[in-house]
Amino acid sequence: MDKRYMIVTEQGYALSSLWDEIASDGRPFGAAFNIGYRDIDGAAVEFSAADFQMDRVTEGNKHSFCFYGNKKLSNIKIVFEVANTEQRSICKARIIGVHPTLILEWFEPVMPVISAAATQLVLPQSEGILVRPEKINGQRCRPGWHDYIFYPGAVEAQFMAAITDTHGLYFAAHDPTHTPKYLLYRSIPDGFCQLSFRYYCGTDSTDGYELPGELVLEKFTGDWMDAADIYRNWMDNDPALPPKGVFSELVKESPVVAIYPVRGRGSDKGEMSQNEYFPYSNAAPVLEKLSEKCESKVMALMMHWEGTAPWAPPYVWPPFGGEESLAQLRDRLHAKGNYLGVYCSGYAWTQFSWIDMNYSREDQFEQEHLAKEMIRGPHGELDAYICCGWASQRDGFDMCPAQDWARNTITQEVAKIAEFGIDYAQFFDQNIGGASHFCWSREHNHPPVPGVWQTNVMQSLLENLHEKYPNLMIGCEGAAAQPYLNRLSFNDLRFDCWTLGVHRSIPLYAYLFHEYINNFMGNQCGLHTRIDFEACPENLLWRTAKAFNSGDLLSVVLKDGGKIHWGWIVPWDNIAEPDQDDIITLVGNLNALRKKYPQYLNQGRMEHPLAQISGESWTLKLHNDRSEEYEAFLHSTWQSPNGERAMFITNFLPRTQTVKVTHQDKSFEIQLPPLNAIVLTEENFP
Repeated sequence: MDKRYMIVTEQGYALSSLWDEIASDGRPFGAAFNIGYRDIDGAAVEFSAADFQMDRVTEGNKHSFCFYGNKKLSNIKIVFEVANTEQRSICKARIIGVHPTLILEWFEPVMPVISAAATQLVLPQSEGILVRPEKINGQRCRPGWHDYIFYPGAVEAQFMAAITDTHGLYFAAHDPTHTPKYLLYRSIPDGFCQLSFRYYCGTDSTDGYELPGELVLEKFTGDWMDAADIYRNWMDNDPALPPKGVFSELVKESPVVAIYPVRGRGSDKGEMSQNEYFPYSNAAPVLEKLSEKCESKVMALMMHWEGTAPWAPPYVWPPFGGEESLAQLRDRLHAKGNYLGVYCSGYAWTQFSWIDMNYSREDQFEQEHLAKEMIRGPHGELDAYICCGWASQRDGFDMCPAQDWARNTITQEVAKIAEFGIDYAQFFDQNIGGASHFCWSREHNHPPVPGVWQTNVMQSLLENLHEKYPNLMIGCEGAAAQPYLNRLSFNDLRFDCWTLGVHRSIPLYAYLFHEYINNFMGNQCGLHTRIDFEACPENLLWRTAKAFNSGDLLSVVLKDGGKIHWGWIVPWDNIAEPDQDDIITLVGNLNALRKKYPQYLNQGRMEHPLAQISGESWTLKLHNDRSEEYEAFLHSTWQSPNGERAMFITNFLPRTQTVKVTHQDKSFEIQLPPLNAIVLTEENFP
């Protein structure tokens, strides 16, 4: 095959050929762009560059491409302006003209073509993932209605990177407006893969659409950190980000987060009677004992506490059993300098609960005509994006946060939590990353297709909540996407829960954002479907060490008897719990280091490793007789605000190990104490 069509070649990435490829007739890997409209009935009307004629003008290293002449879009022109250098290409695009009856929904410039067989793909989803070569030969998602893996949300940044052993290709949307978009990859013939960003274009514009910011394609050498460096250098100028190193007292205190339900026995289904942690004050001795053993403050983070029904948004108040009972726990925690937090479920709407069948809001929904306040699909469909249906938690829909009624309802529930004196509310659990889900309603306070209005609506909602209730920390499930982490300042970032066994987890989120935000290890929901806990009992130690080495606060999930369990959605009965001494020792040792070295693990910037570390391997055992090999230790390097660097090497196993440290061609061995970490500064190296 003609190598001018290959972005990956034996010599590396043939960047300069990309723009010739756009202009090439009969482009073998598809058109230079795709574009989608909706007609008056909500039906999709889609075109590609192949449906247009094209003119090209070249002046030096700058190219202009004008696509026109589509019979159905006769008044529409699409213009690309491209500037090339040896290392980088920058592309701007605009759509000139508005169709009289069709509504522009999305625009998808299709850029790099990569060789799937020799490549790993970096994606900023969850904690960060490396898509394995064998998984690139597929399609990442099906964008649109019902899919919530988009930016800003479950995808927290706006770049991808393809890396081989020696070369890398960075592909990014340097978009300061944070327009919603999907980061897509699609397999194509002969073992190749296309990368693209699908921008959602819903605006009030009457004269066309200009792609916000720039599309950037850049060659680099190195690994995923080198790609992240390029994005971080651009991102650091984003005015949506909070100031670096400014954290709440809660985060600076670094409490161990103790997660537990007050109803049920470790699951969201089945019997939901009160358990030993109710009345709420029953948990106080357990929490105080945990605090004593870990030599740390704690934050109680409760589930199934809602007085409505578990996971039945938007209404959560009053608490199960009443305010007076919860106040006893609140006051006892606060008296010892500890914290109180609650899980909620975002801005979904519950018609009735599948957990507590006595709970229903169906009459209210009909009497108040609330259907008009809910998110709608392209054809006016009423449905929900997440955690809905008989096998899940509830039946219902999603409220549209652009609607005044929805915003007022959310604000009223947050007010009750804040005014009671709760310290932290993961209010936007199930709005992963803080996502504002897509809505196509033509009767709401927004354009009739998804677009940047979603980001603006969510930012304004979060800002309003912060202004009214500044003492309440608010968080989300996963980790806050870039435009939201200013106000979603502490979040349930559970490593591996959506990727383990499919892709490889990397601490990309921490690498990009740790100076701006510290998250916590989370309730680990989902890992029960992936890890064979009993066949691999060290897995909880490994997960805890991963959170520590990513700079996150540590958490434990409690079962009955005050014992630490494997995670959430793991029944309390019929499965042995982890070794309690080991996990308590590890959490205590690592949290002591978090507090001793805040300049790195609280305020620091993750950097490339100070040294190469080699040593033993460790096997993580998964279900269905599968397993994955990892190093038997973890390490990360941090730079403090004053420029000092330190490397943290963690031995999560309950035995001593020896590792080899190589720095600038000099090597030495060190012993790692069990269930602990050591700290190497630049002065430690010969």
